[in-house]
Amino acid sequence: MFRDVALTWQSVDLRSDPHEAEYRFDPGELVASAGLLLEAIGRPAWMADAACRDHPELTWFPGQGVDVRAAVQICGECPVRKECLDYAAGYGELLAGVWGGLSPGERRRQRRRTAA
Repeated sequence: MFRDVALTWQSVDLRSDPHEAEYRFDPGELVASAGLLLEAIGRPAWMADAACRDHPELTWFPGQGVDVRAAVQICGECPVRKECLDYAAGYGELLAGVWGGLSPGERRRQRRRTAA
């Protein structure tokens, strides 16, 4: 019984009216719902214009050793690339993934060059 409740709760479409919540098992819907929740709790406004919004989350947070060229290419055409890179710089080592067209290692090297 508890397992069913947990699965049902994980699949709630948060975009729906709380009184008419639809239950789904589509991961894409959950990602979209999580995005709306992040916007509600104060994501920076520039994120609404980011090119990455239309691409799967895994593109931006690949595992170690995974090619990030596709993400970097999309970032190159992004209208808010500078804002994204500045945002990542503010978090230092805490942010994983591609931000502003740079991988964590590239951002680390950039910080070292700037500090020197």
